Amino acid sequence: MATVAALVMFVGVGMVAVSGLFALFSVGDLRLRRLLRQTPRTPIGSWRPGRVAAEGVIECGPAGRQTALLSGSECAWYDVTATCYRAGDSDGDLTWRTDVGRTPAGPALADATARVPVDPGVFAGTATTETTTMEYVHKRHSVPPAWIPATMASRLKRGDSVTVRETRLPLGGPVFALGHLENGALVRRGRTVFAAGRYSDAVEANDGDLSLMTVTIPVFFLGGLIVAGGALAVLVAVTD
Repeated sequence: MATVAALVMFVGVGMVAVSGLFALFSVGDLRLRRLLRQTPRTPIGSWRPGRVAAEGVIECGPAGRQTALLSGSECAWYDVTATCYRAGDSDGDLTWRTDVGRTPAGPALADATARVPVDPGVFAGTATTETTTMEYVHKRHSVPPAWIPATMASRLKRGDSVTVRETRLPLGGPVFALGHLENGALVRRGRTVFAAGRYSDAVEANDGDLSLMTVTIPVFFLGGLIVAGGALAVLVAVTD
């Protein structure tokens, strides 16, 4: 009984700790809310170096319209990497990774007044990108598919697996961008937003995150205190 009570108490303490993590996340969401409301949306043609925000659409950058290597989709930007894992590696440790191909220049953000180059770091990991993934497990005497780099294909052994991942930014999608204009390009510095849709969509998503946290934090904190307190009382009672 004492062991069960101790375990339950640890669960309660864990819930309190998790509420603290949620509170930290909320601080970031509150800062984003302030940025969204304090950074004026201005036409791209009027931008000056510093923090900027605007609604626009994704267009081709200096490299022009692109055709992604793996999917064959037309896009504004793409990046393809190949990752090989050795057979028999139960931990799935990365053996090696190689760049298959990438657009020579980033895409652009445009509105009715102007267009500005966008550094790929601005939209990395955002929902504005699309991905295509292909996997291959090498068998003896089999010929690796053409989408695996020749330098990697020549070194494959039986059982080795290869994952080729393509990340691309589609053309023409409406986005709301908040970042820094530096050397004539939109770059990532500090809190950056590159979200599909409009400004109102970004505000709505931020408000939703904050609303969720205002419910989740008290539930985890108070629930954790109740669980831990009850378990502690039981633990004291059974050990007396």
